[in-house]
Amino acid sequence: MSRDDEGQERPRLGGSDAELGAETDREAVIDSGPIDRVRVRRERLNTEGESERSGERGSLVSYFRDIAEIPTLAKEQEVLLAKEIEAATLEFREGILRLPWAAAEAVRIWQGLRSENRATGKMCESFGSGSPEGEDLGARIDLVLGKIEALLVKRDKLLEAGDRDAAQKLEVRAARLLKEADLSMQIMGRMRRQLGQLRRRARGHLRAISEQQ
Repeated sequence: MSRDDEGQERPRLGGSDAELGAETDREAVIDSGPIDRVRVRRERLNTEGESERSGERGSLVSYFRDIAEIPTLAKEQEVLLAKEIEAATLEFREGILRLPWAAAEAVRIWQGLRSENRATGKMCESFGSGSPEGEDLGARIDLVLGKIEALLVKRDKLLEAGDRDAAQKLEVRAARLLKEADLSMQIMGRMRRQLGQLRRRARGHLRAISEQQ
């Protein structure tokens, strides 16, 4: 303990005067009392929060600045693009539905949903948005795919008998019925992926055959 000018003892701070610095007011340091740690922590958190919000605002400003440089479509361009998308979607659907495999695959998916007691109406593009005529989509899908299933059974029997012409006619009828089912784009996309897998598998078999020759 050291003494002040009046001879009173005062607490001694840890460290020397040199550690405090020549210009340090020791009396001010002694009289300041304990540091409010809660207040300091709160101020630090507020500062960090402000820095984080400032960073988020900076990111938003940068994002809007970037998209502002991207030219937007004119009304005529939007109409033209919509027509192109519609035409490409129709061509995509018709291309898959023309394949005899598509009818059999649709029946397979339908049978899987029925075996799991799931809604078969979800196979239809109108599922979720409701039918404008109040039609039961599940009943519609069941009716159409039930007919296709029966046609495919007859086709397989004709193929076994060697009557390819009659079998081909049944495939054409099945393709027409499949259009009436109005399969969803989700189902169509699933078929497309499977076709891609079948294509890669077929190419692999062809390479294996060519290597054996």
